[in-house]
Amino acid sequence: MNTLLRKSGYFLLFSAFFVSSVHAANIAQTELGTQEVEGVKLFKSLTLTLDGKITPLHPIAAGLRKKKIVLFWAKVYVIQFFASGENLEGSPVSAISLTLKRDLTSTQIREGFGHSLKTNGYDLDSPDFKPIADALRTLGNLKDGSTLWIGLAKNPDESGTIYLENAKGDLQNIVVKPGVIGQFMSIWWGKPSDSGMEALQEELKAKKTP
Repeated sequence: MNTLLRKSGYFLLFSAFFVSSVHAANIAQTELGTQEVEGVKLFKSLTLTLDGKITPLHPIAAGLRKKKIVLFWAKVYVIQFFASGENLEGSPVSAISLTLKRDLTSTQIREGFGHSLKTNGYDLDSPDFKPIADALRTLGNLKDGSTLWIGLAKNPDESGTIYLENAKGDLQNIVVKPGVIGQFMSIWWGKPSDSGMEALQEELKAKKTP
């Protein structure tokens, strides 16, 4: 069984292993919708069972991250956001899926996240973010079509835990200080780091959900 499902309940198996519109596990269930972004079918729902309590997450937004390389636009990943409440900011539990549209190394992912954070005034190598940077280094090489899952669980004081699954299916639990989760989300919802991220934000703000 996938380590993430066995240990946390915040995530599901990589989408490459989904073989039907509904995939069930001991503590989590997803349902695929009919809507697609760049050939990636979006999840219609995500339901978690935590400590005996069923927690439904619903899709908030989805879009394509692309980046201009020399004279061409490269498709990087399709991203989808889920929340337990009406929006990401006010939800104690949320999740992000990134389905790759090209092969990426852990270095490329870390540098991409770091550039977006720097654009928003945060440093991925700072003490608050270093555990996240260290976890990103363990991702390994991710192939086109594979999915990276990120989960975020916030406490009332805005501290919390970021859950990250690497290419081997190993779970990283990263305990963060108050405010770090919101700062981490600025990668996609803060000041755009380039024109490709700006285009993604416009798509996300349209609340493109299945």
